[in-house]
Amino acid sequence: MYAVFGASLLAVAVVLFQFAYVHHRRPVPSRWTRHELVSQLYCILIMLPLTFGIAYLANFLFSLDTEPFTLADAGLVLAVIAIAAIPVGALRRRWRRLQGEAASSAATVHELRPAGEGPDSGLPPQSGAGGRRRRAA
Repeated sequence: MYAVFGASLLAVAVVLFQFAYVHHRRPVPSRWTRHELVSQLYCILIMLPLTFGIAYLANFLFSLDTEPFTLADAGLVLAVIAIAAIPVGALRRRWRRLQGEAASSAATVHELRPAGEGPDSGLPPQSGAGGRRRRAA
């Protein structure tokens, strides 16, 4: 049963991580991701099930000689992994779709930019006011 608890907690940690990853890596990140305190609290929320999941799996490995691992436990572990794969897959598809939209909008902006402007114009960047440099004293 320790394996089931450990796999469940690890699955929760993976789903929470994938959710945060998608929302942090969007072209325009979600509002809650811009606050440092909220992001740090969310990291703690991810680390709690991850830590306890690893502890339960270690306890399972150390108690194999006293507590048998049944076929029902193995089925539950596989079911937990399969159920966790559903939201992770959905979040990955959403992230890929957002990446595709960002790439297409960036290409549109690049096409609309006048010639001679932008990072690929080949002109050196202007520094300071009017392009003049100060001499060191």
